[in-house]
Amino acid sequence: MDWIACKNNAIFSVENKIIGEANWVENATAIFEENGFNLDMLHSTRVQKDSIKMISQ
Repeated sequence: MDWIACKNNAIFSVENKIIGEANWVENATAIFEENGFNLDMLHSTRVQKDSIKMISQ
């Protein structure tokens, strides 16, 4: 099984004017089988900007 976590940010704009922003974290697990990796779980959670510190390993 493999696991990944991603910190995401989106800025929404209309006619070059920012109208909103969203921040979220996504986690996913995948299982390696005969035909390759199959997604086992995908979960998204909204978070406050800069509330999550990501650590690379």
